[in-house]
Amino acid sequence: MHRVHGVEFRATGFTYLGRDHLDFHSTIENYMRAKARLFVNLPRTAIAALNFDDPTGRFFSEITDARTISYGYGLHRLPMIRGIIRRIDLHGMECEINGHCFNTTLVGTHNLYNMLLAYSIAYALSIPVPHIIEAFTDFPGVPGRWERIQNVIIDYAHTPGSMALVLSLARRLATGNLIVVFGAGGDRDPGKRRPMGEIAARYADFVIITNDNPRNEDPMQIAHEIETGVSNTPHLIILDRRKAIDKAIDMAGEGDLVLVLGKGHERYQIIGDRRVPFSDKEVVLECLSRRHNVVPPSISAT
Repeated sequence: MHRVHGVEFRATGFTYLGRDHLDFHSTIENYMRAKARLFVNLPRTAIAALNFDDPTGRFFSEITDARTISYGYGLHRLPMIRGIIRRIDLHGMECEINGHCFNTTLVGTHNLYNMLLAYSIAYALSIPVPHIIEAFTDFPGVPGRWERIQNVIIDYAHTPGSMALVLSLARRLATGNLIVVFGAGGDRDPGKRRPMGEIAARYADFVIITNDNPRNEDPMQIAHEIETGVSNTPHLIILDRRKAIDKAIDMAGEGDLVLVLGKGHERYQIIGDRRVPFSDKEVVLECLSRRHNVVPPSISAT
């Protein structure tokens, strides 16, 4: 699409290759080739920070002329920048990157990889290591990415790969049942719907299938395609996303964890050709406040 045509990058990075945008690229191979063009066209003076735990990252290192900074999980000796998670719970992690330990409110291996990428580029640009570590410690997180409100987690995960990352992490940290609310976008890659249902069923104790930007497709048809992957896991189809979230929160007991996936920071639903105002976070706050008989706080637009 030539969106970055003519742009000279000083530094670039790659985390991992997952199934996304196949409605445009058709195949994962085409998607990889599109990403590869970024690294093929880099000059020798540029920096390419690449995840060597992903074979695609190692492949990109072979096709670029840029200075490669490799990073990966600390169990491997190959990467130049190595990190590990020393402790993790719902509130955050204690991590170590190249011998430097720190605490962060971020949670999950995927966020360690994000920090490794940021560290690699910052280090290559000669930013002092104490400043990098301080930034990780002070960073409050990204709205809609593992955003926890009491026993509810809101996350943008909307592909099989991202759902697997988030749900496997939640399964590991939950002390009770895991309840997940999610849907799949209309007029987008339909091949990911059944796998998303399978992943939800693999990790969750209860699944609620709902709307997520159905656009011009039949919402119930999308839900039924997801349902084919859910199999025998207890589940409901509640197309009204507000009611689906309310139901999940109402079901949750002591120690249970509710995950609301797919929209994250978005403040709308695309239904037909209309953008209807909708925020998962606002709905979650309303539902929790109603449950506890308190007035929900207002949320400023972002």
